[in-house]
Amino acid sequence: MGSARREPLGPDGLVLEVGNRPEPPPSRLRPLSAEDAPRVRAHRTHARDGTLAPVLLWRVTALDGWLLLDGHDRAVAALAEGRTPPCVVLTRVPDEEDWRREARTRSWPLPGGVSAWEALAAAAMFQFPGD
Repeated sequence: MGSARREPLGPDGLVLEVGNRPEPPPSRLRPLSAEDAPRVRAHRTHARDGTLAPVLLWRVTALDGWLLLDGHDRAVAALAEGRTPPCVVLTRVPDEEDWRREARTRSWPLPGGVSAWEALAAAAMFQFPGD
């Protein structure tokens, strides 16, 4: 993200960069893996290709900071490649009732109509009978 200064997160070097504002490093739900761990190595290829899935962050007021919920190894992989990990921030909408009223759902007609839908649903139930 441009010229913002990166602040390391403790000895493992995780960085959180939010715009140009300095942010405290995120808390984590588990320790970060080493850069040479198998999962991190697999994610490094995606980081180089620009296809790395984002990490999930949540701003926790009680902690006065961020919590890294998902993507610990992806974050390490991106940083190992000299990139900022892509992030998705989990947030609460101010007024859920307004949000639900204004939310849009997209749908497209299924070629074949109801009978095509029933055939697809039956095939899915056969594949996943426990669901």
